[in-house]
Amino acid sequence: NFTFKRDKTAAGTPLRLDGKIQPKGLWIFPDTTLTFPLNGEYKTFKVLIGVDDTVQIASTSVRVISEADGRKLCNTVVSRRGKARAASPDT
Repeated sequence: NFTFKRDKTAAGTPLRLDGKIQPKGLWIFPDTTLTFPLNGEYKTFKVLIGVDDTVQIASTSVRVISEADGRKLCNTVVSRRGKARAASPDT
């Protein structure tokens, strides 16, 4: 059992968004909350959010919420039908 995989899908294949392999990233199981201690070491938050190309159910969508220091940085919904997109505190 796991809640996420680093740099690969649950099946062990490379992460792929919009036909492009993503060498780095997280495959996160639905309804998962992840917490990472950052210890004030970062000033910028940038991610590419999408549903992996291997997901076969076209109607799949997920809400992604990222918070840091009690502040929402990202609150967005992405779907398998849509394109992966960059997210930052401004989106």
